Amino acid sequence: MSDTKLIFVVRETIDTVKEALKLSQRNIPIIVINLDGNLPEGTISFKDLVEDSHVDVSILKEVKRNEEDLAFLPYSSGTTGLPKGVELTNKNIVANLVQQDTECRQHEFTTESHQDSVLVSLPMFHCYGLTVVTLHKFSVGAKLVTVPQFRPETFVNILSNFNLNLFYLSPPTVLFMGSYPQVLPTYLEHLRCITCGAAPLPVADIEKFLSKLKPSAHFAQAYGLTETSPLATANPIGYKDYTKVGFALPNSSLRIIDGNNNNLGPDEVGELVIKGPNIMKGYKNNPEANKQVFLEDGWLRTGDLAKVDEFGAVTIADRLKELIKVGELVIKGPNIMKGYKNNPEANNQVFLENGWLRTGDLAKVDDFGAVTIADRLKELIKVNAYQVPPAELESVCKEHPAVFDAAVVPIPDEKTGEKPKAFIVVKDSAKVNEEDIMAFVAKRVAPYKRLKEVTFINEIPKNPSGKILRRVLVEKFC
Repeated sequence: MSDTKLIFVVRETIDTVKEALKLSQRNIPIIVINLDGNLPEGTISFKDLVEDSHVDVSILKEVKRNEEDLAFLPYSSGTTGLPKGVELTNKNIVANLVQQDTECRQHEFTTESHQDSVLVSLPMFHCYGLTVVTLHKFSVGAKLVTVPQFRPETFVNILSNFNLNLFYLSPPTVLFMGSYPQVLPTYLEHLRCITCGAAPLPVADIEKFLSKLKPSAHFAQAYGLTETSPLATANPIGYKDYTKVGFALPNSSLRIIDGNNNNLGPDEVGELVIKGPNIMKGYKNNPEANKQVFLEDGWLRTGDLAKVDEFGAVTIADRLKELIKVGELVIKGPNIMKGYKNNPEANNQVFLENGWLRTGDLAKVDDFGAVTIADRLKELIKVNAYQVPPAELESVCKEHPAVFDAAVVPIPDEKTGEKPKAFIVVKDSAKVNEEDIMAFVAKRVAPYKRLKEVTFINEIPKNPSGKILRRVLVEKFC
């Protein structure tokens, strides 16, 4: 898919790469960059390669590059389907770096007497860690303190030994620092700005983390996609509404559209679409996906439900998942309800023109008219006639003093169709049982939202950007 010519690896990933090449029936040179000891069979030493005096480098002078050339080919997360190669050009990357130097600038300029120290705990193969943290902070002369692999003891040791000024985190790390007792406030006293992205973060988790910081520290959620290089919205310093993911970046535009691509007004929920110099060139060798994701004039469909207030601040309502090859099922007929009683706002959201009802389900229809339900829009759990958002129950679970992390998935039920099942990670030394968790949640939610099962596990499976992999939980435990 990527037309790879060379693979650069560290020693720890050699076996994984060899296995991948075997499965894909490819023969691509493997170059090891941090070699200590003997050279593994079938690999090339990076040191030997660059120090080879017989290599003719004059050919490099003939290479001409321009702003539209491909700079990076990261792959989309693939939480709901096969990953797609995202073509990011030189222009895309440089534009996104410059956009971070404007109203949303968080770094202080490097001088003879000051240099910001930035924690790099995000994977650099992920666009968030690559562009927002590594490339941008290099470009402004900051010092990067890297965490090769997350381990609690190593992480705490780094916090205690470096006067870190800027954090760029995913939700699991914010949750860890807010809950882990060994992360002391004294380790964070130099911290000036914290940005959390990659997935939504409940306000309860934010406030738990903020309790360890000095009052002047700035915390904000941001929003982006691999397809937007990745930053798309950000909050200015001092903005305190933690439910908002920020405003459109300079030299970019955003709008909210309905199912017919019509613009919606302030505080109306629809799909967020974005346009700007940071928008990808397209998905590599995937014209069908490009046709689905791009609207006219270069507008990118994000696949996320959102709303924009009258001041331009964006709130992400939920994930639409990847709308490739499938779409939302809408229905019209004499069996369609009259409407929701005394709820005009809900009626405006669920009805399209001429009486079409939005079902909230992703589906596809074959050539003969047969319908296949692909997935749940918004991942809602349907209990009888009620819709239960997993994120709501997860947030309630994490309010329990013994709970470190939580995920909720639907499981089949003969009477109600589906019922909520929670997976709980308990804090170190905490003691709690299934009944305690279910009773705690039951006091805080409507009867139909109550948990029916609880399973304790060691870790919630998430992708590198922090999104819960619910399908993994379902496949493994349900």
